[in-house]
Amino acid sequence: MRSPYSLLARKTKHGKTIYYVRFWLDNERIYTTPKSSGQTSKVGARRWADGCLRNGNIITKECTAFDAFAANFFTIDSEYINHLRLRRKAIEAAHLKDAQAQLDNYAIPFFRDKTLSRIENEDLEQFRDMLIERRLSSSTMVMARLR
Repeated sequence: MRSPYSLLARKTKHGKTIYYVRFWLDNERIYTTPKSSGQTSKVGARRWADGCLRNGNIITKECTAFDAFAANFFTIDSEYINHLRLRRKAIEAAHLKDAQAQLDNYAIPFFRDKTLSRIENEDLEQFRDMLIERRLSSSTMVMARLR
């Protein structure tokens, strides 16, 4: 039987070992992206991972449906926009509104509940082809290009 997680040891710049945990997703048949346990021992990392499993705290982008991920991607207080602000990128409210509308009108209906980990190059090519078939403008096809 497969273990519900695996541990990875990574060294910090200062030589300290931190253990990361990758959880196994049965329904996806893949491991999650490694998450830092913040622990410096295997025993501590196992306790942390077991606690996550016990409490159901395994929230991953691998399990996230595209429509849930993209629903408020370009809202003023989204994680992505906050990240851009921290990098001192200026974004106009009108641009955010247009970008979210493009997601809402084209990408979300196309990808719907497909999980992020299951979107392949072929899916992106089919999406592009759909936009071309609808004879949308090149600015719509670029989607949400941020400066």
